[in-house]
Amino acid sequence: MIVPLTEIWTEQNRNRLKSVLAGTLNAATEGSASYIPAGLIWAWHVLHNDGAGSIFTQGRTQAELESVKGKKVIVLFTDGWNNTGPTFPTAGTSLLLSGIDNANTTQNTLCTNIKNAKIELFVVSFLTVSNPTEEQRLRSCASSTRHFFKVQTADQLITAFRNVAVSFRPVRLTD
Repeated sequence: MIVPLTEIWTEQNRNRLKSVLAGTLNAATEGSASYIPAGLIWAWHVLHNDGAGSIFTQGRTQAELESVKGKKVIVLFTDGWNNTGPTFPTAGTSLLLSGIDNANTTQNTLCTNIKNAKIELFVVSFLTVSNPTEEQRLRSCASSTRHFFKVQTADQLITAFRNVAVSFRPVRLTD
């Protein structure tokens, strides 16, 4: 789900934010496939605005942000890791095993490039099965150890999102 960048989340419309988040979480189905690069690509495109040719134009350019001491932030929220590759419409199926390797490589590259683009990257891993390799991949995706949250309960999830919000509290959205 994409929320316009100029919408300001305030205490007055807090219930709307809760509703948006609850609806998004309820739409997720257990046992569904995860392909993290798709979410990262969309988030990066939404925030990227270099003028001509940008897909989304709501995002500020880096120069505009620096002039107001702003920053770009992505919060990757996942309940898993890549367990499928990209699906190609002509084939109708994913590439499964070779696709998973491709997904992991693509994810690693995207995380690096997003951070190199001066975008702060938070990762919230919720209810993921304990797999040290995949957990490390998600940890490495985050901008730093402070930007990674592994949560198993609703209370931990609330705490994680509160910590994320506190981390970029000085940020404000402008139009």
